[in-house]
Amino acid sequence: MDKIQYQYLRYNRYLMIVLGQWPSQSTLERFLISIVFVPTIAAQLIFQGGGLICAVVDMDAFMEGVAPFIISLMCLAKYINFAYNFEQMKDLLMTMQKDWRFYMKYEYECNILYRYYEVAKTATFGYAASVYGAMIPFMMVPTLLNVANALKILNTTDDKPLLFRVDYFVDVETYYYPLLIHSYFATIGYITIVVAMDTINLLYVQHACALCTILGYYLENIVKNDDLEIDLIPNPRDDEGHRAMKECIKLHNHVIMYANKLEKTSTISHFFQLILNMIGISFTGFQAATKLDTLDVALRYAGFTLTLTFVVFLESWPGQQLADHTDRISEYAGRGKWYQTSLSTRTDLKIMLIRCLKPIQLTAGKLYVLNLENFSRSDDVELVEMDDTQLRYMKFTRRLMRIVGQWPHQTKMEKILVSLVYLPFVLLQAVLQGGGMIAAWNYDSDIALENFAPFLVSLMIVVKIMKKLLVTMQDDWRMAMKKDEEIRILHDYYSIGTLLSKGYAVCVYGSMMPFLMVPVMTLSSRFLGLAGNETEQYPLIFHAEYFVSMEKYYYFVLIHSYFGTIGFCAAVVGIDSINRLENVIKDGDMNVDIYPNKANDKTCKLAGDCVILHNHILQYSQTIESANTVSFFVQLGLNMVCISFTGFQAVMHLNKPDEALRYGSFAIAQTCHLLFESLPAQQLYDHSIRVCEYAANGSWYRASLRTRKILNLMILRSQTPIQLTAGKFYILNLENFSALILGILESKL
Repeated sequence: MDKIQYQYLRYNRYLMIVLGQWPSQSTLERFLISIVFVPTIAAQLIFQGGGLICAVVDMDAFMEGVAPFIISLMCLAKYINFAYNFEQMKDLLMTMQKDWRFYMKYEYECNILYRYYEVAKTATFGYAASVYGAMIPFMMVPTLLNVANALKILNTTDDKPLLFRVDYFVDVETYYYPLLIHSYFATIGYITIVVAMDTINLLYVQHACALCTILGYYLENIVKNDDLEIDLIPNPRDDEGHRAMKECIKLHNHVIMYANKLEKTSTISHFFQLILNMIGISFTGFQAATKLDTLDVALRYAGFTLTLTFVVFLESWPGQQLADHTDRISEYAGRGKWYQTSLSTRTDLKIMLIRCLKPIQLTAGKLYVLNLENFSRSDDVELVEMDDTQLRYMKFTRRLMRIVGQWPHQTKMEKILVSLVYLPFVLLQAVLQGGGMIAAWNYDSDIALENFAPFLVSLMIVVKIMKKLLVTMQDDWRMAMKKDEEIRILHDYYSIGTLLSKGYAVCVYGSMMPFLMVPVMTLSSRFLGLAGNETEQYPLIFHAEYFVSMEKYYYFVLIHSYFGTIGFCAAVVGIDSINRLENVIKDGDMNVDIYPNKANDKTCKLAGDCVILHNHILQYSQTIESANTVSFFVQLGLNMVCISFTGFQAVMHLNKPDEALRYGSFAIAQTCHLLFESLPAQQLYDHSIRVCEYAANGSWYRASLRTRKILNLMILRSQTPIQLTAGKFYILNLENFSALILGILESKL
């Protein structure tokens, strides 16, 4: 590493060496540090979790221990993410070193790097001082209390104060001081994780911002003279502006690849950190507000809250800077003397500016954009038989769809036979639930409210069964089988679809287990003589005893409710999975190597084929949208009401853990269902707007002007993304999904 660059990175280097995560450390050194550091912080997390479990009977103690436990989880998520992506993080650092050595040859570019690295160095020092300083009140309290007790200044009832309420599974009286020392070291370790990981991420972003500024300098000075005698079609060997433009394009692609790697390595970690951080802020703020009568405790938790808020800020600020700098590239280009360049240079600049319309962003799980704005407001179609390979990928979804009689290749007789058995079960289940809810309203409003959510879920699934979709997947599969690259792309996306289908099935069926097991467990405990007198006499999955005679038809109703519920789950998983697989062919990959030929412009023909494929994608997507938008609208409304009611029931039954678990799992299942409807739409959106990225990443600057005009038109069309909507007014994507869930949580809190 260059000595000057080392001076800017030394704070980050010291912090990362302590954690054993500095990329230049030897494997042995990293291993030796890890075998000491990892058990220390892992033991702290285990002890905090044990203390939390033991404190369940004491709500005050439980609330006091939740926030530190969540914060420890957040720190551990940071550490695991960096360790898991160590090679990618190392590549980012190596890229920084290569760029540094390259630009040290030029004075102006060198000064730009100095300026941004100085910002990173100052922010690292200030952030470390702030976080460590904010934790001092929290960490000093046990020591001060021990000193005060030793000097008999205070007579506290807590003879053995610790940093956190923990259960170390040993005698605290005997091992108090070793436990206290361990808690100090572990807490310092967790703080170091936060400071080291956040500041190294800031350093990576500052380097990207410096490259954007250098790119802006090149664009502003693409023409250095003031000669207005412009040769619009010069000899390529004499076109200095065009050569400079190619260098700008290379640097722009370098910035995009660097930023995308940074986003890929951090997005999942940012997602979990953000969730845990917000929960931690809520709990520590609540503790600070409720402990105002004990000033020392309130001060400890207030410092904790401020520190966590600052952590969220430092995660959002780099994302804001990166978005601002990439968005500013078009401003730099506009200030340059582009009007004195050749036509080929202007065409290149135009496509580059189109690419700049989409700023580079850092996200948390692709759901939440890390920036200061978000920080401040936290007809039936006859189908031919499938290809064997394609059928293998869709085998799991095919089985589920055959169960509900909705697989397109089933014979009409088979569909009729399945429907004669399946539909009466699910429809009667909805009728029984609705009847039970109406009958219960006059007698017990609590039971009516309890039954409302399952009834809405049943209605939502009936809506799913009635929808039909025109698909062209088999034709596209057979066409793509002619080319190796298209085969690989389809195999990759169908594999993802199969994996998500299986995961979704496990999630839905698993979340229903608490509901399905209650009647069986109740009857078993009564048979074994373990149940008390207060046990419900005729337990069911859902309340229906107000509609039929339970004493007479109990076992028939119970068996029917099991088959009906499992049938409903099959409808949800099967139809949602097939909808997920219907979107796997949305890949507008134009990243091909095209070379112009003056005698026979083959690139123009290739561009024409791309336009045909693009139009095919648009028509296919419009078919999906028109076939599903009304269904999605009805499902969305029912889903949101259901989540609200099940969440309400879970909160109202906290004194009954079994009931709370049942409805809590129901709420989670409904949330997953909404997520699974939003995820394919988000993927469709992402892939449709990525068409212009593929075009920009290709060697378009080597193509003929006719080909570039075709690409320009296609890129302009790609600026309007393909979207799936619910009733033409709600766009199904992960951003709206997260906003919807956050809105529900805020209304509940």
